[in-house]
Amino acid sequence: MASETEDRLRSVSIPPERVPVQQVTIRQVLLHEGAFWTVERKGFDVCKKSLYCPSSGQTVYFEGASGAERVVKVNFKDGTEQFYEGEAEAEHVVKTVCTDGLQQFYKGARGEEHMVEALLPNGHRQFFCDEKDRERLYMIMYPDGNLMYYSGPCQEERRTRFVFEGGTQQFYEGPRGEERVVRVAWDDGEQTFFEGPHRQERRVRLLSHTGRQLFYEGEAGRERVVRIALPFEEVPFVSVNASMLPRCSERRKRTERAMQTLEMMSEQGHVNDHAFNEVAKALKVDHEYS
Repeated sequence: MASETEDRLRSVSIPPERVPVQQVTIRQVLLHEGAFWTVERKGFDVCKKSLYCPSSGQTVYFEGASGAERVVKVNFKDGTEQFYEGEAEAEHVVKTVCTDGLQQFYKGARGEEHMVEALLPNGHRQFFCDEKDRERLYMIMYPDGNLMYYSGPCQEERRTRFVFEGGTQQFYEGPRGEERVVRVAWDDGEQTFFEGPHRQERRVRLLSHTGRQLFYEGEAGRERVVRIALPFEEVPFVSVNASMLPRCSERRKRTERAMQTLEMMSEQGHVNDHAFNEVAKALKVDHEYS
């Protein structure tokens, strides 16, 4: 933004032409302290085009008719460029471009500009919300389409969710810098739950889209299945006569024995998807033909 000295220099009037100039001419008007205007003259009109202030090394560029010139860009000493929009005396910053490639975008009236987006040199896009000087990061969009969401006040934002382009989502809990993964919702409907501190999370449970659950124990990266819980489907109530009760009782016993077998195999570390499928098939056939 312009300094008080620059604002004062901008208000310095340019002497009008006493004789109309037929052709457009560009000239410099030297001010005090080494500052100078670059102006455009045509006829009796004198339009300000730029103002150079040596004390700050800034150059302010203008556009517009004579007497209604508006700031459109400011070049800073370090090479940073700041772009403006709006009418004269109401110009507001809309974009800043730094020498390292960083671009920052703003919204808001003059003096209330707040950053809403930043495009980093590596292609990451950061999005912000809230008022000037209190902007807080709420999302990062990566070049591959993945998204990271944040929550918390300015300078205390923490990761809460990572969304992969394919649909899988990873959820976090914990303070800034110590966020830990607590759940992963896969794009096929399965969910994996984790426990443990930041970067030491270990898998403790898997919930499939069918309702089957696998429970794990062990350190991170070496978890093993210790128990399997199968879903119980709800079946409509039907009346039964006394002759059917023994058959239902036998089915219940066979189902209980199968569940016990699976649980024992889980404890011994022998269970796998093949064993689970075989027991499920046997139960299905048993219930269909008993």
